[in-house]
Amino acid sequence: TSILTGAIAIFTKENAAILPFAIFLFDLFFLPRRKQSIWCLILYLLPYFAAPVWMVLSKMVIPIIYGKGLRDVTGTTDPAKSIQISKEADFSYLLSYLVTEFSVLWLYIRLLFLPYGQALDYQYPLVNSLITIKNMLAFLGLSALLSTAWIVRIRQPLVSFAILWFFITLSVESTIIPLDPVFEHRLYVPMFGFALLLPQILKWVCPENPKYLIIILIIVVYGILTWNRNELWSNETAFYEDQLNKVPHGTRVMICVSKIYIDSKRYTEAEVLLRKAILIDSGTEKAYVNLTSLLVKNNRLEEALQVFQQGLKANPNSRELYNNLGVFYNLVGKQDLAIQSLLKSISIPPPYAEAYTNLGVVYADQKRWEDAERCYRLGISVLYENPKAHFNLGVALFSTGRMAEAAEAFKITLKFAPLDSWALYNLACVYIELGNAKAALDILPGLRKIDQQLSYKLENELGKQKYLYSH
Repeated sequence: TSILTGAIAIFTKENAAILPFAIFLFDLFFLPRRKQSIWCLILYLLPYFAAPVWMVLSKMVIPIIYGKGLRDVTGTTDPAKSIQISKEADFSYLLSYLVTEFSVLWLYIRLLFLPYGQALDYQYPLVNSLITIKNMLAFLGLSALLSTAWIVRIRQPLVSFAILWFFITLSVESTIIPLDPVFEHRLYVPMFGFALLLPQILKWVCPENPKYLIIILIIVVYGILTWNRNELWSNETAFYEDQLNKVPHGTRVMICVSKIYIDSKRYTEAEVLLRKAILIDSGTEKAYVNLTSLLVKNNRLEEALQVFQQGLKANPNSRELYNNLGVFYNLVGKQDLAIQSLLKSISIPPPYAEAYTNLGVVYADQKRWEDAERCYRLGISVLYENPKAHFNLGVALFSTGRMAEAAEAFKITLKFAPLDSWALYNLACVYIELGNAKAALDILPGLRKIDQQLSYKLENELGKQKYLYSH
């Protein structure tokens, strides 16, 4: 059972691959000594290695053998950019990541003892030069920690275990598998070792009597910090603005803040951030997406088209930009160009449900109902939980007189978007066409709660059917 649950953990969250090593460490330090040798323990743990080995083979080794780059496998490349990376560049990137992690581990250690300056997204830069004083000092410091763990393993087993636990539990994300260099949530499991280490440190540095006062003080201080951090998390705008203050050149944070500003109609501030993000990294796809959306909202259509062109030059394989450009062309009445852009978006793997749906909308505007229906169904086949596609499919089916199918499409829309007032109204209209005004009347109270104007419109339609009860 433990082998099965361990395997499930590993295929749920890859860093659980350290499980057999963690079991080995725990057994070595805390379980009673057995007569069997350490090799017997390793033999006992061999079945636990099956899932980690299979995961490494299936997700890394085999894809690399078949031609994928290391960064493609680990998801650290941007699929919107058509950049071919050589194996030599991959290896150089791997080394840069490894050496960067020497300093990152010290950042993690500092966060454990002094949790200030926390950030959701550090956008920690990779080192440019492998051999520098900073990198050497970081490496020597980590080597000293590991040496300490070995030296005190008998006299201070808890200290030794805590140090080794820290390194083992970070070994997946902080060694040779290149990911984003820093994420604070990676400390969740290592914190167990820190919790064991802290009382030992207090034993050494504090006399017996004031020790408990220091423990209370630590709990109070950490409690206040936790409360303040949670307060910040509860306010989305304040939280992301705090991130921006801590990582002022972080393009991903700028994009998040810009989205909040756009939603709040703080367009000028959002535009400043997005243009700054593009200046920092001209290949930041989402910055172009948000900036074009902002410009279209403000009816600055010529500028929006220029930004689309600039964005696609920097991100030639961006499905989202081609999709949005297609929507833009349809908005300004250039339907042929809209179809061309949306077909380009669809041609870029993997399949993109929104592009299929938007292409269907263009065909529907041209009354090409058969083509529209085909696109909506393709979009649904890619992403079934797609209320926009189901809704528009219902409209297409209604327009071709297939009322029963249209009713089903609107019902599915309401399953995923229960507050969609137009889906409710359209479903009621379908019922009226089917001669089931009673079913349409049943929809009226719910529609009235969501959209008074549409409810009056439905009342008018029901009145034409002479089926409107007094209410």
